[in-house]
Amino acid sequence: MQDQGYVTVYPVKEGKYFTYEVNFFFTDRRKQWSFEAAEEQDDKWASAMFLGSTDSLVIFEVIKQKRLMGGVPHSWLLGLNISIPAKRFLK
Repeated sequence: MQDQGYVTVYPVKEGKYFTYEVNFFFTDRRKQWSFEAAEEQDDKWASAMFLGSTDSLVIFEVIKQKRLMGGVPHSWLLGLNISIPAKRFLK
């Protein structure tokens, strides 16, 4: 990500919920942060896909649905600030 660091997204199972966790690792300093989506989970299944980044944002597509093998999935964009693990937008 433009010589700032790298981001990982991986699935997490918390109880009966399937969700995701985002980690960002800086390359120029010894710092990292994590964003866990399980804290705001209202659907049973959620996943995130990295779409891209700017100099200050990391952008993901998030897909959620009530059941893993059924239901109507809905998706939106999630933007996280690189400096701090705070949501910048959710559309």
